[in-house]
Amino acid sequence: MDGNVLRVFSRLTALDEDIMEPRTRRCVTQALREIYPVGGEARLLTEGIMELGETLCVPNGEARCALCPLSALCLARERGAVARYPVKSPPRARRIEPRTVLLLRCGERWAIRKRAGKGLLAGLWELPNVPGALNEEEVRALFPGAVSCTPCGEAVHVFTHVEWHMRGYALEMKSESPDFIWKRAEEISAEYSVPTAFRFFQKLLK
Repeated sequence: MDGNVLRVFSRLTALDEDIMEPRTRRCVTQALREIYPVGGEARLLTEGIMELGETLCVPNGEARCALCPLSALCLARERGAVARYPVKSPPRARRIEPRTVLLLRCGERWAIRKRAGKGLLAGLWELPNVPGALNEEEVRALFPGAVSCTPCGEAVHVFTHVEWHMRGYALEMKSESPDFIWKRAEEISAEYSVPTAFRFFQKLLK
């Protein structure tokens, strides 16, 4: 849900629930669904609320309630508590997760795999990776049949509550392991949705 819409709604109704909670967002969505018009009128209403949130019912600084066409309906203004809303818990500190990304190549094809159906980046394709910041010796131990193992850089990707601190190794394999899908670099780019978290390393595929 758009942050402007959520903020305007929370002030109009003096919503005392934390808008960062998924349950609160679901309740607001359901409440709006019950009163919203359909078709073009829905679009116009949404645009109007978003404009209010951007110009009058602003998140930073003092809200311009005297100019707001909805001020007579606003419970937060009526109670003299506009600054209190929306109720919003402070952001949680991000958890740092070191990961080791593995660029496995056999001939002209590279290994990819599909992530599990639950959790972060569920169901998306990815370059093989393992938890932890492995050194070269530890990576070679995972793939004892590799012809070569070369460090290929480091990258950081920031999610909402997690940061991946990634270290990469490029390995030349003797054969294609059945644990992975093997594709040419251009096929991976054109046909598989690899998350941007792996963009730095995907650019190294040639």
